[in-house]
Amino acid sequence: MNHPDADHFLTRPITRNDLTFRDLERAFREAGVPFTEETPVRFGLRTTAASTASAAASASGGPFTFLGFVLSDQWNLATLVNTFDAEGNLRRNRRVAGPLLWQMERVRDLLDDADAPYIFKTGMLRRIERHPWPVPALRAALAHAFTDRDFASPLEVAFNIHPDVIRVVVPGAADAPNLGLSDILRRLGRMEDAAAAGALGDIFRAYEGTGRTAGVPQTGLLHEVELPSVVEALSDEESAVLRFIAEREEGRTCAEVEEASGLSRTAAGRVLKRLVDAGWVRAIAEEVGPDGVFRYVARED
Repeated sequence: MNHPDADHFLTRPITRNDLTFRDLERAFREAGVPFTEETPVRFGLRTTAASTASAAASASGGPFTFLGFVLSDQWNLATLVNTFDAEGNLRRNRRVAGPLLWQMERVRDLLDDADAPYIFKTGMLRRIERHPWPVPALRAALAHAFTDRDFASPLEVAFNIHPDVIRVVVPGAADAPNLGLSDILRRLGRMEDAAAAGALGDIFRAYEGTGRTAGVPQTGLLHEVELPSVVEALSDEESAVLRFIAEREEGRTCAEVEEASGLSRTAAGRVLKRLVDAGWVRAIAEEVGPDGVFRYVARED
């Protein structure tokens, strides 16, 4: 479980006096926020009152806090990014170590690689893109894993990437945000306002209308953020039908799909239903009734 008062835990003083903030200063510069001698105290990286003689002599505040350690160049917990195949076999293991913000950037790049969109080009000017995972859900899960973890735990965050689901293993409880850390990262443009409030709601909202549901199961001292894929790989037959539909802005009828593909009405209906269920196309009723005609139009939203 998280420390009873997560923010209080991060603000407690530590005995280390060798912390540096080169990477944090870089992030401040990129965000256009000045990093001055007073910044460590202002943002809670050091205590405001000197508690030792050596700290009293420092114009930049008292001892460093645990939050300062978390954001320092000396932060010592890494993030694991594991990639699995369809049978559950580990294909690649990466251990991303270094300053916290640097880790966030590297893990974000790896998630973007995993979420590379399926692209269907239907002509010189039109193409359809679908990401396997909703981008807002990945961003919110990334922010949650790096800011709302239990920093008192020696366990490391792990992103386990499977073809059909990403499971993010996070130490601590799911409902114990570190608001002070979140606020700093929000000011630096590293996370959205909603995520900075420690909310998991952005993840669930990103899945609305996809036919999939995210999950946050708690297991002992850990919780997982489960992000199911919203796009399944299409067969050659389904890809051909999708391209045929997308070639015309007004779409195609089932009869046109049958004729062009050589599929039976039943087989064409199954392919179209799968494309609709997977969110690739939408069905628009042209004639209502038991024998109504539907036109299938590629979704580009």
